[in-house]
Amino acid sequence: MVYLLSDAAAGVHGQVVRIDGDELLLMSHPSIIGEGPRHPKWTVERVARAFAGELANRLQPLGLHRT
Repeated sequence: MVYLLSDAAAGVHGQVVRIDGDELLLMSHPSIIGEGPRHPKWTVERVARAFAGELANRLQPLGLHRT
């Protein structure tokens, strides 16, 4: 943490950093998966239908995964 707050890390921007025991890791950034449904006025019911429908097969696994 001290390194990332120091001038020595001036070139490190917008990174998600994780320390897991003795390992220092960079995490991937969230990304958009395909095109999303559109509606001019979203309601709770429309969001629920989108998740039950076209978004259902795009849900990502939970937890940490190495690439």
